[in-house]
Amino acid sequence: MARGAAQVALDAPPADVFPWLVEGERLLQWVGGLVEHEQLTPISVRQVLDPPLPGAGAVEVRLDVYLLHVPWRLETRLSGPAGLRADVAYVLEERGDGGTDLSALVRATSGPSARGLLGPVVVAGVRRRMRSDLGRLKELAEAEAPAYS
Repeated sequence: MARGAAQVALDAPPADVFPWLVEGERLLQWVGGLVEHEQLTPISVRQVLDPPLPGAGAVEVRLDVYLLHVPWRLETRLSGPAGLRADVAYVLEERGDGGTDLSALVRATSGPSARGLLGPVVVAGVRRRMRSDLGRLKELAEAEAPAYS
């Protein structure tokens, strides 16, 4: 099983951060490689990601929400090509100063990235991507959030 995790501290309350995790137009601004986001049902979306390797085609995945606790937690199951299955979770905790500590966790449960010799390489890449994405999310959410005290 391959796992990747990242955390970020945002100077915005959870209620202002949470929409960035679920609204398609916002996701397209901060999730690296995300080129399409289509809401299929209230709890299911189709996403298209840039090709993972030069010359490869775009990757289409489906995300199904299985736990939603607004604005504290979002858990989804991703399914994609070649049997890829992963759980993606975001946990938001309000800090004493009104800001938010956001944790993101991706756990591949099956597919080529979840086993074999490439597992550690895949995990390192997932962590790098998550840190970069959360950095963009921080900039965008803080720029939009009203000042708080």
